[in-house]
Amino acid sequence: MLQKYKGLIASPGIAMGPAKIYSKADLVIKKKKLEKGIEEEIEKLKSAFETYRIRLENIKADNEAQASVTQAHVELLCDPYFIESASTLVREEAANASWALQKTVDQMAAMMESLDDPYLRERGADYRDIGQNLLYILEGVDGGDLSQLKEDCIIISSELTPSDTSTMDREQVLGFANDLGGKTSHVAIIAQTLDIPALVGMKTITQEVKDGDDLILDADRGLLLINPDDQTKECYKIRIRKWEEEKARLEEVKDRAAVTEDGKEIEVVCNVGNLEDLEDGLNRGADGVGLFRTEFLYMGNDHFPSEEEQFQVYKAAASRLGQSPLLIRTLDIGGDKSLSYFDFPKEDNPFLGWRALRISFDLPDVFQDQVRAILRASAFGNVKLFLPMVVSVEEILEAQDRIASIKKDLRQEGIPFNEAMEVGIMIETPASVLIAEELANYCDFFSIGTNDLTQYILAADRGNEKVANIYNSYHPAVLRAIKKVIDAAHRSGKWCGMCGGFASDPQATYMLIGMGLDEFSVVGSKVAKVKDLILRSKLDSAQDFANKILATGRLNEVEKLIEENPFR
Repeated sequence: MLQKYKGLIASPGIAMGPAKIYSKADLVIKKKKLEKGIEEEIEKLKSAFETYRIRLENIKADNEAQASVTQAHVELLCDPYFIESASTLVREEAANASWALQKTVDQMAAMMESLDDPYLRERGADYRDIGQNLLYILEGVDGGDLSQLKEDCIIISSELTPSDTSTMDREQVLGFANDLGGKTSHVAIIAQTLDIPALVGMKTITQEVKDGDDLILDADRGLLLINPDDQTKECYKIRIRKWEEEKARLEEVKDRAAVTEDGKEIEVVCNVGNLEDLEDGLNRGADGVGLFRTEFLYMGNDHFPSEEEQFQVYKAAASRLGQSPLLIRTLDIGGDKSLSYFDFPKEDNPFLGWRALRISFDLPDVFQDQVRAILRASAFGNVKLFLPMVVSVEEILEAQDRIASIKKDLRQEGIPFNEAMEVGIMIETPASVLIAEELANYCDFFSIGTNDLTQYILAADRGNEKVANIYNSYHPAVLRAIKKVIDAAHRSGKWCGMCGGFASDPQATYMLIGMGLDEFSVVGSKVAKVKDLILRSKLDSAQDFANKILATGRLNEVEKLIEENPFR
């Protein structure tokens, strides 16, 4: 009998095939008190790190995403803090290496998983993945893998790890569904890159599916169908053909300029956190970078990165992009993002506290190093700088004064930079929305950060599951704020982009075109889809649709109009 189960969409698409239950060897690690051989145990630990590092470096990745994940794991393995923390536990507790490693991994993963930012929270899974593979080496256990499958199948597991998806047999794996996992995990990113349909967060799906069950994985609607009837199968075969046709169309349009049918050109750029993300975005057709999240340079380090360290990264990005835009956001730390090497004050409301631009102003040397690096990189491409968490004209003026002083120093030192480099701001607070007209007079562009803007307008923490039903960027208050900001920018002759998650939602694209958005900065996997929607749009029709939505004051009416809109 047909059974249906819902999950979170990690990678869209549809797959049909037999179930393959996949589980890795369970390890029960117990603490063993060592009477002697402490240093030998530490050497055993170091040897496991080295063995796994060499194994990772020998993996031949099929694409940039897999290579990026593998490299990220190599970097974590090479982090002195990681190995030293485990080694210290062996010494202090006179304990076995496996127990010390497990405890260290649990602590590091728990720290990441406590963060509110979904992207950073999912990094905890990377630590657990690395730890599991190190424990297999230490314990001499074969953990199993997905590289030697015998037939086409849909993988059902409790949780696939990044290393599982990096080594899986792409020819045999049609899709996968996991009990655990989130939409922003490395597993999800790899699945999107490989165009493998995937559902995560299904809670108990491993208990509902048996090996060999006939499955339909509908990762467009978030459904897994078990043992469907022939009529259902035929319906899905038709949908799969249409899906393949859409994929072919998106592949054809991804490298085209995004211009509406009546001539409005709109930039479609990507959000990145490192050079690997940038490469992936360009391969997917992005016209540039609309958000370079520089905080990852700080969070992936054991010290504040120097001017030179940052310059080399920004220069590489600018040189790779040429005249395509590279928008670099200054340090956006605090709130849910911390640094292992810096003590943040305990705050009752960190999202409303010492974060982003406020920290940059209070740590002038850190701000100076970053701005100098960005300005120096501007000599190598079309670099623009923008400031997060702005709430006043005074903040823009203070930032501009500091930037002007840094420019003066660079001139005196004979260091080249783009004198006309644009400086913009993020609009992500109610204050910046309400005074957008004034702010537009003091900067070169706006970039709307809908993640924070939505949570601040609706007073709903975006990381709190208790209010997840309230946090919704389609809320009329949020939509009207977006429209007000776009209009304020245009009245001042400035352009307005969006780098928040809402820009990556294809259901919102047509409406945002109608609101007048000039730039969509999206996740790499959505570049082609957003371009396709723009290319098939007419500006006047999109404006009529946007105005109709803006006229309603009820969320359910907005969602109904979006759902009924055939153009998505």
